[in-house]
Amino acid sequence: MTKHVVVVKHEGNAKPYNFNTDISTLKRGNLVVVETVLGFQLATVVRYATHGTATKWVVQKVDLTGYRQRELERFKASKLAAAKKRMAERQHQLIESGTLYRILAKEDALMATLLKEHDEIKGGN
Repeated sequence: MTKHVVVVKHEGNAKPYNFNTDISTLKRGNLVVVETVLGFQLATVVRYATHGTATKWVVQKVDLTGYRQRELERFKASKLAAAKKRMAERQHQLIESGTLYRILAKEDALMATLLKEHDEIKGGN
C-alpha cells in the first residue's frame, strides 16, 4: 500500500486542501469522502500533490456507477410512461371515431364480420 497526497477542493470553496490516500485509482475530477474538522465531507480530486504533507486521509472514492444506472432507468421509465399515455390517448381517439375497428378489420376476418354487423345495425335505425 503506497501513500500519496492528493489535492482536493470542497464545493463552494476555492481553497485546495491536501489529504493522504492509499487509493491508487484516484483521478482528477473523482469525488471522494474526506474527514475534516467538520466531519465527513465530499470533495473533488484536483491532482496529486508533488510536494506538501497532509494529516487527514481520503476515506473513500465515491462510486457513482450504480446511481447513474438507476438515474438512466428512471429516465427510461418516465419516457416509457409518457409514450404509453400518448398511445392510450390516441387509441381512445381511434376507438371513438371507429377508425381502429376499420384498421383491425383489414387484418382480422372476425373483426370484419363484427364491424359489418355493427354498421348494418347502426344503419338500420
